[in-house]
Amino acid sequence: MLGVFCIISLCGGVWAGVWMLLDLNFYPSTHTAFSAWCLTVTGAILLVILNVVQYDLTERFLEPEWSLQTVVIKRLYTLISGFANVFFGKGVWMVQDHYFEVTIPSACFSLILGTSLLLFLRASCNGVSTPLGTAFDEDNSFFIIGTRFRTQS
Repeated sequence: MLGVFCIISLCGGVWAGVWMLLDLNFYPSTHTAFSAWCLTVTGAILLVILNVVQYDLTERFLEPEWSLQTVVIKRLYTLISGFANVFFGKGVWMVQDHYFEVTIPSACFSLILGTSLLLFLRASCNGVSTPLGTAFDEDNSFFIIGTRFRTQS
């Protein structure tokens, strides 16, 4: 249990570090909407690319034997995936803040709309994510991005 809290704290630190660097260097106060949209689009494109290549990466780099190339590819994939998630999340958050401002009504609307849509889509478990959710490196599924909507063909 202590390990899980350690992992959650470390993940929170990574997210907070990337988030703060973006606050300091990517969001000039005069171009907030443009910066927010750039981050949202960049994060979305990276996430789509990672989703498209996940099965190819699994076939090519999930070798039963250890190799430096496999370790480097896995860690690079993890970093890019983490950054893409932060870019997309922060971008969406900043777009919302820019257009609706941070007020009690906008916060309540966001909470109610988001919760309602997650419940309607039967996807409320997606509300449990970093820093509350944890995932571990597993050799058989390292590159696979699990989603509720994926089907077998």
